[in-house]
Amino acid sequence: MGGVIVSGKVHDALMQGPDNAIGLFHGYTYSAHPLACAASLAALDVYQDSGLFERACRLAPVWENHADGLRDLPLVVDIRNIGPLAAIDLKPRIESGVRIVSTKTHSSLGGAAGSHPAGNASR
Repeated sequence: MGGVIVSGKVHDALMQGPDNAIGLFHGYTYSAHPLACAASLAALDVYQDSGLFERACRLAPVWENHADGLRDLPLVVDIRNIGPLAAIDLKPRIESGVRIVSTKTHSSLGGAAGSHPAGNASR
């Protein structure tokens, strides 16, 4: 589920075109698909009924404290936290045979569900 908020100026620029054009046509995927909407609403009900948002708020300081505890490790360049999420920048560790491939200034490992948009670890 998502939404788009734009200024009036951006809206007006994007809405140039024929009257039958799709509003803010900029890459929607399955816009307002009934099954996707139903699944999203059901997921939000589960989150609310299970108290997942409140649990995340309670666990955030614990997670931040533990993540920040890694700051003094020799390979850690920087740690940034927001709520229950943390980004940990690591120095390359060439001597171990593991190299982090990245186009960014510092390489990072981690991410939700094992995703790693910044680069890939390889041997």
